[in-house]
Amino acid sequence: MPIYVYRCEDGHEFEQIQSITDQPCSECEVCGLSVRRVIQPAAVTFHGRGFYKTDNASQPAGAGIDL
Repeated sequence: MPIYVYRCEDGHEFEQIQSITDQPCSECEVCGLSVRRVIQPAAVTFHGRGFYKTDNASQPAGAGIDL
């Protein structure tokens, strides 16, 4: 399930694990004021041996570069 970040008018921030179909939070957990959902950048994770020929550490420097 996604984790949503909310911020109230006083600046308190909190995270809430919610399903996409759940209603968004409407009040702050700390002070009870109204909240807005904060847009966060998507997390990106790179896995694998490399994405370019030059990223593979087992190759000698300069290998795979065509000029």
